[in-house]
Amino acid sequence: NKEAICNNHGYCYNGICDCEPGYKGIACDVKSCIDNCSNNGICKANGECMCNIGFEGLNCEYKSCKNKCSGNGICDYKSNKCIC
Repeated sequence: NKEAICNNHGYCYNGICDCEPGYKGIACDVKSCIDNCSNNGICKANGECMCNIGFEGLNCEYKSCKNKCSGNGICDYKSNKCIC
């Protein structure tokens, strides 16, 4: 049973909250980003990543294709090439 002292987002052990994934802080009251935005962005207060230029994806895990394929295709993130 999750505890109210940890805002129902973690468990309290010896007075310290062990937060579930997606939350952090002394009382599990701050949303966190998964995988710290892959170290390619900034975690906003709402738990969403704001990716650095050149990266995209929910967790900024993908390197963007050059010029975002100029709107004429989709980016194959594995090869980092545009597919028309």
